[in-house]
Amino acid sequence: MSTKVTADKPVVAERAMYFDYEGKEDGSDSIGVNAPGKTWYMAEGYTGTTPGGGNFDTWVLVQNPSARAARVTMKFQLDAGTAPDFSFDLPAGTRQSVHLNTLPGLSAGVSVSTKVTSDVDVVAERAMYFNYNGKTGGHTSNSTSLLSKGWNLAEGYTGPGFDTYVLVQNPGTTDALVRLDFQLPNQTAAPSQTYTVKAGTRLTVHLNEVSGLSSTEVSTRVVSDKPVVVERSMYFIYYGDDGGSNCIGIAFTP
Repeated sequence: MSTKVTADKPVVAERAMYFDYEGKEDGSDSIGVNAPGKTWYMAEGYTGTTPGGGNFDTWVLVQNPSARAARVTMKFQLDAGTAPDFSFDLPAGTRQSVHLNTLPGLSAGVSVSTKVTSDVDVVAERAMYFNYNGKTGGHTSNSTSLLSKGWNLAEGYTGPGFDTYVLVQNPGTTDALVRLDFQLPNQTAAPSQTYTVKAGTRLTVHLNEVSGLSSTEVSTRVVSDKPVVVERSMYFIYYGDDGGSNCIGIAFTP
């Protein structure tokens, strides 16, 4: 089920879900978008297993609230290699759930970003369900229609029980030079990290493994010479509660 909310005065709408997905018990939340569009980006996605026996399922959800049928195409950006595009027809007033784990080129277990395009304005989200080294749960995120050369991520923690990842999607046709700057408590410093994200690929950065970021709170500023999309995912055990969360960055102009 997808939902369209209309009001005669300005309002804000979110969706909260509580689930047991193949033994993964958790909840997730995502804010709505205020307009459909023809292009949507999602930097995060994983269809594989983890060394500790964990697993991930990634779903992309597409809603067509219009009165016209839509032709929808998904293009995928991987850490390395390629996967075929996936296209489908979406009748007016319906939605479709696409399980990325089942698609050609994605079923073997890959990190994947998704670009959704449509000939009719639609809405796209991503949902993930996971067992990450004993941390089980799920998270959802609305997508963004925006590419930017600058992104801010305020949250991040690399202490015991926490894993923080920064995901960078480059759906463009030229390589992007991307720099990650870090803000830590008490004005302490950590070296910036620079990466080349090749055209049509994505970058996965595990902040726990970055020099100077061991066991610390951390915010991340991402600056690129080409427009990209940035998200952050975290997996945690916090006072015995395990789960995960995800957020799109806040875009700015460098």
